[in-house]
Amino acid sequence: MRRIFPYFCALMTAFVVPRAFSDQPTTAPATQPEQSPPPPKRVAFIGNQQSVVLEVVTSNTGHLLVKPTINGKEAGLWFLDTGAGMNCIDTAFADELKLPVLREGEATGMGGAAKTRYRAIDTLALGPIQLEGSEAIELDLSSFEKFLGHKVTGIIGYDTFFAAIFEIDHRAAKVTVHDPRSFEPKDAEWRPIQLLDRRPSVEGSIEGHPSGLLMIDSGSNTGAVITSPTVKALDLLNGRETRTSMTGGVGGLHKQAAGTLEDITIGHTHLKHVDAIFSQSESGGTANEKYQAILGIPVLKQFVMIVDYPQKQIALKLNTGDATTQP
Repeated sequence: MRRIFPYFCALMTAFVVPRAFSDQPTTAPATQPEQSPPPPKRVAFIGNQQSVVLEVVTSNTGHLLVKPTINGKEAGLWFLDTGAGMNCIDTAFADELKLPVLREGEATGMGGAAKTRYRAIDTLALGPIQLEGSEAIELDLSSFEKFLGHKVTGIIGYDTFFAAIFEIDHRAAKVTVHDPRSFEPKDAEWRPIQLLDRRPSVEGSIEGHPSGLLMIDSGSNTGAVITSPTVKALDLLNGRETRTSMTGGVGGLHKQAAGTLEDITIGHTHLKHVDAIFSQSESGGTANEKYQAILGIPVLKQFVMIVDYPQKQIALKLNTGDATTQP
């Protein structure tokens, strides 16, 4: 087996288990791979419209699900996941479509490593976005239906996000894709992003501590997951009331602490009383030292996000009525 560490799709990596009962999945990204997958052979924004609103379904967990096509055929519902470093496809669905297996690899998730395979996709289309000659990593997504209320067959990740500018409003369940060649948003306050392991991160701070990078993960249904190096460095568990949870997925389960952050600051915006997981993992995505936290849907829904991977920038516009303050 060729040893390759892909940018593993975030959604498959974890469950939160409060006490002894698993209620909803949460997510965390993977560690840096040894070799990144090749880009699509061709990327295009098809049609004359500058902006297109996608058809969106909202899951029971608040995830936004979209409807791509694979090789010209309807491909069911896929997660829209900025925390996924590449597109992913359900193993059984990939078999149904008879997608060729390119090679085997080893994926690193929250709990550790697991074997997986790459599949070849001739054409993946999402609204006006079209990828030709791309790859997807296979995952078993069958277990998520009971939590989500919908069967999902894939995850939209980095390669698709890089093909357009995405405007995402979790509260309104609205996703608009814009042509990156011509779109110029009005009144957008752009902030730089770093694409760490092909995932967007912005600068921010936790409870007034020195600033660091906060990952934007629309595939996570936890307000914030604080990485274990950050928990230790900032002594975030000292005097904090928490409960025990188990998180895990690929590679196994880990005991974590769940509680509440007083605030997170992003730019001029302070988000108060954020539900959080304080990672105590020694390996996997939440042990990554590159970023301080992973921000999920409960935080992201307080904004309308305009995510521009090609220019490495993001605009975060507050949704009216949220419990936030600006100095």
